[in-house]
Amino acid sequence: MARTALRSVSDAIEATRVFLLPLSVRRVASLAIVVLFMGTPGTPIPATPQFADPRFWEISDPTTATNGAADSPAFADGVALASPGTWPAWLLIGLGIVLLAALAYVLLGTLLRFVLVEALRSGEIRIRRDGRRHGSGALGVLALRLGIWAIAASIFGLVAFVAIQTGDGGSGFGAIAVDRGLAVLLGGVVAVVLALAWAIDVLTLQFVVPTMIAEESGVFAGWRRFWPTVRAEPVEYLLYGVVRIALGVAVGIAAALAVLVVLGLAGVVLGTIAAFVVVLAGGFGSLGSAGLAAIGALVATFAVLAIVVWAVVAVPFQCYLWIYALLVLGDVEPDLDLIPRLRSAARGEGAAPV
Repeated sequence: MARTALRSVSDAIEATRVFLLPLSVRRVASLAIVVLFMGTPGTPIPATPQFADPRFWEISDPTTATNGAADSPAFADGVALASPGTWPAWLLIGLGIVLLAALAYVLLGTLLRFVLVEALRSGEIRIRRDGRRHGSGALGVLALRLGIWAIAASIFGLVAFVAIQTGDGGSGFGAIAVDRGLAVLLGGVVAVVLALAWAIDVLTLQFVVPTMIAEESGVFAGWRRFWPTVRAEPVEYLLYGVVRIALGVAVGIAAALAVLVVLGLAGVVLGTIAAFVVVLAGGFGSLGSAGLAAIGALVATFAVLAIVVWAVVAVPFQCYLWIYALLVLGDVEPDLDLIPRLRSAARGEGAAPV
């Protein structure tokens, strides 16, 4: 069969145009709300240089000084940072709130993936109805994702423990430097585990979620239905993964540039207004309560505008990437085709039932 992962790259562009047009404020606003909680429209490449710094992994004696300090790091009231059991209640409460907020954000993002797929399927954006309909499915997907990454984190922690325990008395991961073979082996285990966790997570979101919708099933039943398609066409999905990463990077760059252009223009306008306010006040040092309030309002306006612009710009990119995934899934397994109307419109085929 023709490699649909390659063919669908251009077909998805036409299908996206058919889905989005004719544009209306209500339609764009609804889609913007949906994609707002779905993350970046591309493939994020995390930049965390602190993890590459060997000092990050050093495990020192808690009784010794850190970075030349006389005592371990502490809060102003003397509570040691290295002792979570002695952290103040306000910090524990704050961390709990942050974790709950992050969990709620991930759950909402998972649920809205169901909503977007339903919108692509029917052509109508029905956030509340489809959200209520797929609430249990989203919880199942979230539970599976958390379980996958919990297992991966546990294996990573076990590897780290083994690495430390097999050291020669040194500190941190540098202690196993004398045994290059062991270091390579443990590093390979971590790499394989993280790659598998990432692959399962991506397949769950991009293919199992549509399968759950098509079959009206839960996440495990969705995986049982989807897995035979992977075994039947493994090359197709491997090719999809390669193309999808490339598309994600390209889409991420394009979306970021579009956002920067719009926000740059908005920044010039709001910055000019802020400059007038400062000049009229006689300088920053002369700003009164009214002037500070005006500056704060301008900053808040820019922040809200940034969120709105980001969400609106992400709409066509997110729709394109999801349509691309659904085209591939429907070509590999016609029984799981959720977008026959968009497919026929993009490829000039005969009319298909909606």
